[in-house]
Amino acid sequence: MLWPELDTPALRIDLDKMERNLEEMAAAARSRGVQMRPHTKTHKMPEIARRQVGLGAVGITVAKLGEAEVMARAGLRDIFVCYPLVGETKLRRLRELAREVNMMTIVESAEGAQGLSEAMSGEAKALDVLIDLEVGYGRVGVAGERAGMLAELVDS
Repeated sequence: MLWPELDTPALRIDLDKMERNLEEMAAAARSRGVQMRPHTKTHKMPEIARRQVGLGAVGITVAKLGEAEVMARAGLRDIFVCYPLVGETKLRRLRELAREVNMMTIVESAEGAQGLSEAMSGEAKALDVLIDLEVGYGRVGVAGERAGMLAELVDS
C-alpha cells in the first residue's frame, strides 16, 4: 500500500496533475474558439469549479439542483442543471436560485416547459432553458417535430 496512513475510502489528489489537466483543457477550448462549461460530476468541489472558471470556463454544469445550490453558495455565478427539474418544490428552489445567479436548465416535455414557465412567471430575470433533443440514439429528449412546440412553451 502506497499510503498506509489513509483509511479507505479516501480521496487523494495529485495537485500538480490536476492543475495541469485543468490548464490543458482550458487551453484546448481557447485554441478552438469554444466556450467551456465543465460538468462537476467528477469532482463536486466548489474549489475546483472556481479554478475552472478562473481558467476561462463560462460557467459550470451540475446534475442536480442541490449541487447547484452548493456551488452558488460557494460563489459560482453561472450554473447549468443538465437534467429536467420537475415538481413544485424543485421549481420553487430553482426560481429562488435564479434570483441570485444565472441559471440554465433543460426541458424535454410540454409538462416540464409549462412548469418552468409558471415557476418563472413574473420574475424580473429570464431563465435560460435548453430543449433536450433526441438525436437518434433513443435515449432521452424530444424528436425534432416536438421541439418547436416546446420552444413556444418555453418562450412564453
